[in-house]
Amino acid sequence: MLNVRSVDQPGISTPERILRAGLAVFAEHGYAAGSIRAIAQLAGVSPALVLHHYGSKEGLREACDARVLGYTDDKGRMLLSGSMPSIAHYRDRHPEIDDALAYVVRAVTDGGETSRHWFERWQAESARVLRELQAVGRVRDDVDVDQAGALLASFGFGVLGTQGLLAGYLGGDDIMADPAATAYQRLAMAIFTDGLFTTEVSVQGAPPADTKSREGTVR
Repeated sequence: MLNVRSVDQPGISTPERILRAGLAVFAEHGYAAGSIRAIAQLAGVSPALVLHHYGSKEGLREACDARVLGYTDDKGRMLLSGSMPSIAHYRDRHPEIDDALAYVVRAVTDGGETSRHWFERWQAESARVLRELQAVGRVRDDVDVDQAGALLASFGFGVLGTQGLLAGYLGGDDIMADPAATAYQRLAMAIFTDGLFTTEVSVQGAPPADTKSREGTVR
């Protein structure tokens, strides 16, 4: 269902309203089937005005991509500062985030080049954030950030694709709303900060780790 609340939020500019409508329509119908006309109708503007602000359908998609990646950048800045708001509070300030996350899920499940496009972008952005955190000592210096970025992208897509099921195990029915949101955030930060196992688990038959030779490479 299209998120009209995000598009109708008072006080937002016309370009912002169009962008939010683009997120909603692309999330609902996919990029190929999502039309400029449908986006214009949801935004309450003419198709010509959509093209005036974004140039083309592809231009609007690039703006949608940038908005979603901006959330990763926000998270990186928060991690650098050592503090971040709750998921529920962040959602209150960014009501379009539901459509943004649904937009990513749709892009990934569409498969093909669209899926590859999004995985590569999310991997690159995750690796960039990890590299910045590594530079200030918040990520271990033996971590291959390119490989870790790919793993985080996979984790992220997995959470987005199963968020309804996951929320049920965390005490709610919406991973972006409490109590599930806070439970998810605390559990994820605990696992990434302190780990999960109390003793080291060796991988039998694997070659010895060579982190220096992998540093800075892309797999």
